[in-house]
Amino acid sequence: MKGYTRIVAEKFATMSVQLVSLADVYDALISERCYKAVYSKEEAFHMKKVRLFM
Repeated sequence: MKGYTRIVAEKFATMSVQLVSLADVYDALISERCYKAVYSKEEAFHMKKVRLFM
């Protein structure tokens, strides 16, 4: 791919990776682990929202 098509594809890939990463972190926060307590969905959402706008 060349030019505009390549730029659009790169931006889409970057956004896709960020979205999957955000979903993965959210899942980790609301899931029980042997080494941490579970966060409520509201707490997890607030934590990610604050982090996104820093």
